[in-house]
Amino acid sequence: MNRRAAARPFLFAAGTMLLASGSALASDGYPDIEFHGLLDARVARTPDDRSTFDGGLGKLRTGGDPGSRTTTLEEASLTATAHLIPGLDVYTHVRAEGEQRTAVDIIEAYVRWRPAPTGPLSWQVKAGAFFPPISLENDGIAWTSRYTLTPSAINSWVGEELRTEGSEVTLTWRPDWTGRRPLRSDRRRLRRQ
Repeated sequence: MNRRAAARPFLFAAGTMLLASGSALASDGYPDIEFHGLLDARVARTPDDRSTFDGGLGKLRTGGDPGSRTTTLEEASLTATAHLIPGLDVYTHVRAEGEQRTAVDIIEAYVRWRPAPTGPLSWQVKAGAFFPPISLENDGIAWTSRYTLTPSAINSWVGEELRTEGSEVTLTWRPDWTGRRPLRSDRRRLRRQ
């Protein structure tokens, strides 16, 4: 991979954050920026079998010293969502992990336009680098699972191989639409979803 292609996600994330901080309208509480963080630290006491990753026969990631205790920081993630104007959001997710090639990696960075629905058919457009909406398991903060400590094999594969760099258009049909315009509190709730 050449340097220009490797720098593309970093330039995109920097551009979206500059867009979020500088060019938004300050009316009706905009821009509104939300930050969420995740720290995953683990402590393990292991037998004296050397780990498979270190050339041994042990079944765990760590080990090799009798009764050793290992403390690791598995993941540190930060997500930022900037609500620029009603319906326009910029989302960025960065992660630091001990076993990845770079110290900090951009996981997702995209711009989403989702206008308030005016009928039973609503739509949104998303452009950038993002995961496809196929995982029912990884629905927590920073694309983590709320149900298990580690993701299933299929979600590990999705996270490694299926990150989209492009755009997506989503149409949603809501047959229970009442025909009323959403109240201001409803628009805020819809904006944060």
